[in-house]
Amino acid sequence: MNRYIPFILVLGYMVLSVQSSWASGEKRYLSKETWDRTLDKIEQIYSQVLAPKGLGFKVDKYWDYDEANATVGRDDTSWKIIMLAGYTLHPEVTSDVIALVACHEMGHHLGGTAFYKEGLTWATVEGQADYYATLKCMRRYYEGSDSRKELRGQTVPEVVRQKCSQAWESGDEKFQCMRSAVAALKLMKIHFEEDQKSNLQKREFKLSFSTPSRETVTKTVVSYPSDQCRLDTLFQGALCTVDHRIETDDRDPSQGTCSEKTGLLGTRPNCWYAGSRE
Repeated sequence: MNRYIPFILVLGYMVLSVQSSWASGEKRYLSKETWDRTLDKIEQIYSQVLAPKGLGFKVDKYWDYDEANATVGRDDTSWKIIMLAGYTLHPEVTSDVIALVACHEMGHHLGGTAFYKEGLTWATVEGQADYYATLKCMRRYYEGSDSRKELRGQTVPEVVRQKCSQAWESGDEKFQCMRSAVAALKLMKIHFEEDQKSNLQKREFKLSFSTPSRETVTKTVVSYPSDQCRLDTLFQGALCTVDHRIETDDRDPSQGTCSEKTGLLGTRPNCWYAGSRE
């Protein structure tokens, strides 16, 4: 029997709503040690980033819950990410996937520019949180590691190799780009598998870096865009060569990003971001 706990108000923190259930005893494909180490690194990175702002930061880890989900919370003095361990029940999971989930949540805190219009109006919308994840957060996470080595044994689509090599000339940054793309595809496969659990009509996984969304919106999408659009966004963030230490801004959408003004690869896709069309 599942016991559901809504994370609507946790210890005084206002958070995005999520539900989770007690772990079912299914096989996990990532150890608790790796899970803890990955999230502890994210906590260490952003504790240092937020300290000059007078803010504390913490990652709350719920290993004993089997929902593949996460959320964020904050009060006036401290921010947090809440991570549930259901992702570890999927064969596609890696430490990079867990880091990418946490980085998406960090994007709700620091993504800037596009915000929810109602409710938690401090939270960046889903598309911008995806963009921030690979544009800024994952690059901080990769610092000090050998990304070429980390990619050994993993399948990197040819279009990813080509575009990452086109965007990035230096060695490790090129492989960081590929690493983020691989993690993004794995994450989207996990989300697809989760959706299939409640879908009576089974579908084939068709997302690809070679078939980006052709949709063009005239108003920025606040909720989750399509799965293909999300994959496109995560890839574009990885392709953007703007320094990851230049943070995004709450008002200027071009600061710290690749935009029409920069003429660089890695702009936010038209399938969720309206930009000047809005």
